[in-house]
Amino acid sequence: MLQYLKDYLNYIKEILSIPVIVSLIVSLPTLAVSLYVSYKLAIRREMRLRTIESHSKALRDLARRWLQGIPSVFPAKTPKTSEQPLEKILIEKEHLFSDLKNHIPPDLKLLEIWEKFKKDLGEYEKKRFSLFQEILEDCKERTKLPYNPDFKKGYGFSTHFITHIYSDIFSGVEGYEPDSPSARTKIEKEGKELWTLSGYGLVQGSKEEIEKAKKVWEEFLQKSKFISKAKGLLKDQESLQETNNELRRCINDFISIPLYRGECKYIKRSV
Repeated sequence: MLQYLKDYLNYIKEILSIPVIVSLIVSLPTLAVSLYVSYKLAIRREMRLRTIESHSKALRDLARRWLQGIPSVFPAKTPKTSEQPLEKILIEKEHLFSDLKNHIPPDLKLLEIWEKFKKDLGEYEKKRFSLFQEILEDCKERTKLPYNPDFKKGYGFSTHFITHIYSDIFSGVEGYEPDSPSARTKIEKEGKELWTLSGYGLVQGSKEEIEKAKKVWEEFLQKSKFISKAKGLLKDQESLQETNNELRRCINDFISIPLYRGECKYIKRSV
């Protein structure tokens, strides 16, 4: 039995002395380390891919909300009667909005188009209000009547008087027949005449004052200065709508990207 054990040990010794076996034994620790490193790298890549997928989904959802929240371009022929600022763009307040620049492809000029749209829209809104104000001031000077916006005080001309003149100027520019001031209804009220349209008061005053207001209205439709500004606003509206359409196309292009490239603090913190 002892001799059998000695023979077996010698056999094992001979096998272990074979160069190939020796080389394999020596390389085993290195192989184990290599396999472990490969495993850890694979796990890290998987974690990174899941992080990028999750972050891409969050950015895609943000872009969809952005698409829904693009400010409206109001028609040029709709008067802007107050100098209120643009509606608040809430999407820019979201914490991920500032991260978009890290992931938008260089050939997709999304943020540049967005800034242009906001700037042009702001200028357009100012021009709309400015035209309304110019008509208002011109009416005060030429009718010699006070401006009575809510028309509760009675005497003078209302906001509706200005907005109808404003709309008629655009109707003429666009080739439509403007309203006829002489077709309005007159109602007697407290010794003065009230000039109305569809239930809204336009002007209240003496018969002579209302006749003068009608003449002022008619003359507005012939004034080249206001016609020129109306044409300019229509061109601005067309240009803005083109930028709006381009912006929407770019956002939709961004939404269509499956995974977003680029590094940011959110991905670095996760991985």
